[in-house]
Amino acid sequence: MVTVLIIFAIFLLLNVVFGLVIALKTTHPKTLSIEEESGEQLSSGFDAAAFCKNNPHEDFTLFSKDGYKIHYSVFPCSMEDGTRSRRTVVLAHGYNGNRMSLMSYAKMFIDKGFNCVVFDQRNHGFNEKSFTSLGFYEESDLRAVLEDAKGHVDMSEGVGLFGISMGAATCLLAMNKIPDLRFVIEDSGYSSFREQVKDTAGHVPVSILFLSMSFASIFLRLFYGIRMGDVDPAACVKNASPALPILFIHSRSDRKVLFRHHEILFPLKKGAKTDFTAEGVNHIELIFKRTEEYKGIVSAFLDSVFASNAGAHEGAL
Repeated sequence: MVTVLIIFAIFLLLNVVFGLVIALKTTHPKTLSIEEESGEQLSSGFDAAAFCKNNPHEDFTLFSKDGYKIHYSVFPCSMEDGTRSRRTVVLAHGYNGNRMSLMSYAKMFIDKGFNCVVFDQRNHGFNEKSFTSLGFYEESDLRAVLEDAKGHVDMSEGVGLFGISMGAATCLLAMNKIPDLRFVIEDSGYSSFREQVKDTAGHVPVSILFLSMSFASIFLRLFYGIRMGDVDPAACVKNASPALPILFIHSRSDRKVLFRHHEILFPLKKGAKTDFTAEGVNHIELIFKRTEEYKGIVSAFLDSVFASNAGAHEGAL
C-alpha cells in the first residue's frame, strides 16, 4: 500500500512539474530582436529593414486595457492620383517574432492599395518584456491598436485583419468583437491554445499530458490571469458571421503549427470562406516559397471582398 502511494505521489509530482514547465515555457518564449528578425527576413529573400527605411510611416504607442504599453506603426498607401487609400489592414505577427516579420506582407497590401497598421505583440519587438498569452490578452491589444489607429489613417472604405501563426490566432479571437470588419486572412494559425500545446509536447504519454495540462491551466490562471479555455480560435470561427469572408492559408508540411489545425478551422466557418494550402513548405514560408501564387490568391480574395458595395460584416461590440 505504501509503495502504491509513493508511486502515485511521484506520478502526481511529475504532472505538477510538467504543468509548471508548460505554463512558464509557453508564456516566456525567446523572442527575436528587431535586428535579428530583420536578418531572418533577409535570409528568406526580403529586406525588411530597407522596406521600412524607404516607405514613409509613423510610429505610435498606446496603453492597452491592462495598462501595458504597445508600439505600432502606420504605413499609409498613396494612390496613383495622389490621394491616400481609404482601405486599411491591421497585421499581427507570430510567436517570438516582431513587426519586421510582417514587412513582406505589408508590401503586398500596400501594392494592392491598402494602408497598413503593424504592431508588436506584447513581450515582443519594441515592447517591454512581459509574458505572452498566445492570444488571450493579445486580441484585446489588437482591438486597441485598431481603435487608436483610426485617428491616424483612413478606414472609411473598410478594414481587415491579417495574421501569421500566433498573429493569425489573435485575429480570429478578435474578429467577432470588431464591428464593420470587411475580411480576415489567417496564415498558419492554431485552433486552440490547448491543442497547440499538445502538439508541441511531442511524445509525452497521454496519461501524463492530460493531468499536466490541467495543472498548466491552473498555473496560467494563477500567475497571469490567462484562461486557457478562452484561447479558442476554433470557437470564434464557428461563431463568425457567415457574411464575414475569411481566407485560410496553411502548408500541409507545417512542422510548427500542424496542418490538422487547418482541418479543424476551415470546416467550422459557415458562409464566405476560401483557402490556400500547399505541400513541401514549412511554417509561414509560403510568402517566400510560392510568392506569386500567394500574392495572386490574396489579391483575388481581396477583389472578391470589395467587388460589391454590399457592406461590412456587423461584429459584436
